[in-house]
Amino acid sequence: MTFLRKVQKSNLFYRKLIFWVIMIILALVSGIFFLRIARNRLQNIGRQDFLKDSKILNINQEIKKVWPKEMGQEIKEEFNSIKEILEDINEELKKEQDK
Repeated sequence: MTFLRKVQKSNLFYRKLIFWVIMIILALVSGIFFLRIARNRLQNIGRQDFLKDSKILNINQEIKKVWPKEMGQEIKEEFNSIKEILEDINEELKKEQDK
């Protein structure tokens, strides 16, 4: 706590300096982790485990869980009913314009 009070009472220049030093350290640490993970994934591309690591196959399974076939059918039916309503409205507008 005393460190924070010292920082708060210090000059604006030193507060900015401390802030940017902390930001640079955090950026370097996260960059190192990112590069390690990217290197491991690039090394796994040649292996058969690549698809398991990338989890591409799981996406299709998740979509099937979230979006069942019945739901797709219901959406098609709703879309068709909306389409019919719009066609009826267009026909009525044409009849009114012809009068």
